[in-house]
Amino acid sequence: MSRTPAGLARVIDGRYAIEREIGRGGMAAVYLARDNRRGGRVAIKVLSGDISSAVSAERFAREIRTTASLQHPNILPVFDSGQINGIPYYVMPYVQGETVGERLLREGPLPVGDALDIACEISDALSCAHDQGFVHRDIKPGNILLTHGHAILADFGIARAMEAVASDSELTGTGIALGTVAYMSPEQAAAGKVDGRSDIYALGCVLYEMLAGHPPFAAATPQALMARHWVDTPPSIRTVRPSVSAMVEALIMKAMAKAPADRFRDAREFRNTIRDVDTGERTAAIPVVAASVSGALVSGTATGTDPRTPISSDPESAAVDRTVRIPRSRYHIAGLAAAAVITVGALTWQFGRSGDVVLDNNRVMVYPLVVAADFKGSRSVGEDVATMIGSALDQSGPLKLIDAWPLLAPSRRQDIRTLSVDEARQLARSKNADTT
Repeated sequence: MSRTPAGLARVIDGRYAIEREIGRGGMAAVYLARDNRRGGRVAIKVLSGDISSAVSAERFAREIRTTASLQHPNILPVFDSGQINGIPYYVMPYVQGETVGERLLREGPLPVGDALDIACEISDALSCAHDQGFVHRDIKPGNILLTHGHAILADFGIARAMEAVASDSELTGTGIALGTVAYMSPEQAAAGKVDGRSDIYALGCVLYEMLAGHPPFAAATPQALMARHWVDTPPSIRTVRPSVSAMVEALIMKAMAKAPADRFRDAREFRNTIRDVDTGERTAAIPVVAASVSGALVSGTATGTDPRTPISSDPESAAVDRTVRIPRSRYHIAGLAAAAVITVGALTWQFGRSGDVVLDNNRVMVYPLVVAADFKGSRSVGEDVATMIGSALDQSGPLKLIDAWPLLAPSRRQDIRTLSVDEARQLARSKNADTT
């Protein structure tokens, strides 16, 4: 048995015989085990050391038992819970299959019908949970299991328990917040109060990823990625995948609206709209509310560079407004910078273009800016400025931002300075962008 944490017995409570580790994330590890009483296999999720040391195992187990009341065919149930040497755990059925994240890695973007079917089943599960007062808070491809042609939502246990325990003084000042930054709603990123509409935003991000093959936003740091969720209009899925219908794009845009009030009222409405779009019965366009550039850079000291990695933030140490507002003068600078980039890019591009590719004058590809080696400030400022430039472009009428970051190879993301002008132009041409 590999990577079994110290203090975790091979046999838990004389009932569960652990066989091997089958998964690990920022908050917990998952083990395949045999239920000696029932004879079948189960999955046991054990909280990580950092999390378990900050929560009351008794309170966690009590909240898990509350979660066990959730009964829905698209929700993975909880069988049991407890603690071993002070380490909280809970037990779920072992589901053979793969996650949406694993399928995306295996085959890339999914067929539109498959993606809509998965989103419909998960929104149906969320509707049931929200009606009973449960908010998941961590909807992501890795938490959606695919088995026998159906989607099953996992991890309501940790979501509910951590949400409840975090409201107690036991977690005050520990800096624990639930969520994965690539799919986190603006209000959740600000550690504000969330409801079911935050899950709808996250599911909108997942639907985008199922169709595009990558999340809607990407950035070099968690802080910059949260800033994009705060500031940027969701990118057009039809830019990445033109075969997606305008109605599906409108559905995603509404689900990912910045303000919760501008999203679907609840998961039931989201599910019904997906069904209408999927069956072609919808006769009216879905209203889309344009996001305004009123957000800013989210403050904090979250670590890590993988946008899919769960992060922690202190839910108690900041005021309600968790953002650093960008002064109007900085928006003006961003607008001037965008204009400068457009002008210079257009001039250099016109002299470098060739061939029969039809380019769109209104499509502008933006790359992260590189700061000087002797710059004394934050190294992520280039990404932050690129974010402001992109936001300014998307608010400027006919111009359309094409975000270069998701299209860059990992080696280029590590050091954008290795990208040559010719390579930048070629990448822009691949997306029919006339300007870079």
